[in-house]
Amino acid sequence: MCHLHAESEISTEKFIQLLKGCLSLDTEEKQRVLEAMPGLHDFQIQELVKVFEQERHKFAELYSESPADIHRLMVLRAEEWNEIRQGFSLPD
Repeated sequence: MCHLHAESEISTEKFIQLLKGCLSLDTEEKQRVLEAMPGLHDFQIQELVKVFEQERHKFAELYSESPADIHRLMVLRAEEWNEIRQGFSLPD
């Protein structure tokens, strides 16, 4: 399993959950983030968390305008995450 460095203020589990829920990153991009995790500096981790949380709010707003499109994207990203999860031995 991928881990953040020990000094990180963000838990590995929280970071992975935010990455999992990220709708704008495709499989390849999420895999690159997972591979880079151990070497990320705390500032980089905090910035990624901020971006992931901002994105979550933006997609929630978009969902009210275009629920079918956002739902399709959510289903696609969930299917992709299952492949990533297996490849990186991540928990459900």
